[in-house]
Amino acid sequence: QDQRGNELDSNGTPIVESLCSRLSDDQYQRHGCYLRSGFMNVTLYCLAQQNLLPAESRAAFIMDLVASRLCDAPLVSDPTAAGSAGLLDIQSNRWDSNALQTLGIPEKVLPEVRSVRDTVGNVTPEVARDTGLPVGIPVFVPIGDNQASFLGSVANRHSQLAINVGTGGQVSAYSDKTGEHASLEVRPFPYGGFLLANVGACGGRSFAALESFFQAVARDVFGMTPDESAFERMKELANNISPDAPLPVCSPIFTGTRQDPTQKASWSGLSPDNFTPALMTRSLLEGMASSFNEGFAAILSCGVTGLQEIVGAGNGIRENQVLQSCIESQFNMQIRIPKQSEEATFGAAITAAIGCGILNDLSDSSQWIHYD
Repeated sequence: QDQRGNELDSNGTPIVESLCSRLSDDQYQRHGCYLRSGFMNVTLYCLAQQNLLPAESRAAFIMDLVASRLCDAPLVSDPTAAGSAGLLDIQSNRWDSNALQTLGIPEKVLPEVRSVRDTVGNVTPEVARDTGLPVGIPVFVPIGDNQASFLGSVANRHSQLAINVGTGGQVSAYSDKTGEHASLEVRPFPYGGFLLANVGACGGRSFAALESFFQAVARDVFGMTPDESAFERMKELANNISPDAPLPVCSPIFTGTRQDPTQKASWSGLSPDNFTPALMTRSLLEGMASSFNEGFAAILSCGVTGLQEIVGAGNGIRENQVLQSCIESQFNMQIRIPKQSEEATFGAAITAAIGCGILNDLSDSSQWIHYD
């Protein structure tokens, strides 16, 4: 992620904090989030300040660029993607012109906001020739990846909570209305409503950080060069821990959070008896589950009710049954794993199926989603 927003301005204040201080007090309610470093509009602000935005340049998300090239059509973006740039009015699904003007970000550089129900255009003969796609098939406005994963894994948005663990981790729930919590983002949901998303900094990267440490011990202390990763062995060790084992407490936030980029990971309660690879691994997985549970508590505080089970998506949870067990224990809910492994791709296909009339609406998509 672009970290320029965390750099200090001339007053010694992080740029992103300075930007937020210049916006109105209702910025969270209007945009569903506060600006964070890595958001597209923070990057555009930094580029504009350095005179690095060419006069005729346009910004786009990668999926919007691909859709545009498939059809030789102008860049457009759905609110589910545009919202992640910051400064999108999530009620009107339009760019907040006043906020953009306040920060000196030219609105003309941003893509037009459209809907996943709309077509970008049709596959051109040239693209059809190069890709093998049928010429003329419609290409719909792409959906944001968080919402796509939710659509492609959650059969009942009113009773299922989604936990997606890839490199990072996200806890998401559908809501008919907006909410407000410091650790949540309110994201537009296709076809109406919102996703309340806790975008955590722990996920696969946290597990990988501990694995890298074990690899370094083998290499630097014992002079060994392992010919395979330690992930499977770590999961095996963690799975064999007894319920009454004296676990240390792990906060697995190695790379900070959006609210506090300076936050780091830690283990506490270590003793000679529990300072072992098995207990450190198990405590890290328990710490990840605890972090997700905090996100769930934030969602509940916004008035969301009726959630009865968890849908686990992403390889970080799909391929780690110990993490699944930790989550089920802490949440006191069952985890269901979708049979289809590429959840975001599947969700994007659902939006296209609705656009083409193969599915009538979102309620029909549940017939396509099955669980192990």
